[in-house]
Amino acid sequence: DHLGKRDILVGTMRKMPLPAFSERYAAQIEQAAMRYRAIAASDGPLFNNSATAENIRQALCEMDAAVLRAYDLPPRLEYQLLDQFTGVERKGVGCEFRGYYPPALDAFVPLHELISQDYERSSAGELAKWFEPVRSKDALAALDVAEKLAAGD
Repeated sequence: DHLGKRDILVGTMRKMPLPAFSERYAAQIEQAAMRYRAIAASDGPLFNNSATAENIRQALCEMDAAVLRAYDLPPRLEYQLLDQFTGVERKGVGCEFRGYYPPALDAFVPLHELISQDYERSSAGELAKWFEPVRSKDALAALDVAEKLAAGD
């Protein structure tokens, strides 16, 4: 509906697709919503050290991800849906929120994966912390040969 703000016609609500009910997903959504509410409704970081803008944003994304998991959309469709909110200010949520995906990301990653610790640990910067640079002369020479072969030299 294009009524503005949060007004939605009853007829439109009846046409909206809903996922099949699942106790598991309902519990995940409820837990995420309660966590978000507890953080966002607090009096701020002075009284609740978890009530930072970043933690509020994370809790909001976790709640949205829990709802989206219940719909089980294909990753491309979920990306297209969430990309509609890129650059759009989400008012009244307790933090600055203008989209779900980082600007440089063009992969179709479901929101629940994108916000997971596993995804964060799999970034190139994090992986680089785990590995030492190659220092062996023989290994460097082999890498040079492989690079030349890959380039067609």
